[in-house]
Amino acid sequence: MAELGAVIHVKSIGIKPGKPMTIATFAGEPKPVLYFGIPGNPASALVVFWRFVEPVIKKMSGLADNWQPQWVTAHTRNPLKADSKRESYLWGRVQLQAGSYKFSLSEGSHSSGNLINLSQTNALAVVPIGLTPIPAGGAVRVLLIPQ
Repeated sequence: MAELGAVIHVKSIGIKPGKPMTIATFAGEPKPVLYFGIPGNPASALVVFWRFVEPVIKKMSGLADNWQPQWVTAHTRNPLKADSKRESYLWGRVQLQAGSYKFSLSEGSHSSGNLINLSQTNALAVVPIGLTPIPAGGAVRVLLIPQ
């Protein structure tokens, strides 16, 4: 990309799934062109898109409000485990019940190549670096996925 004239701003990010992400700009008229290189695995590509790319597209399209990712604090119904070396995004469903959010982890494999479990996903729970496991009932930061 650098050989093509790109200015590379980000070469990779410390998240799982989604580490191999690139952000670059190319000279263009009348403005520079923004480039996102996203991972090839389906789940990784979606996580990176929902977390980083979609907000930028919304903002650049002229939205003055509601372009930022929507975050809530939820209580997890399941223990959440991660490798603790990278910020980890675990997919599942969030529901508002009796005034508080509850997060349920999708069943089955959370492999970055698995799209089946993502079909009913409406949220991503974030397990911060070094914080694992989060016990069932514990508070977790959750990214709401636009439906």
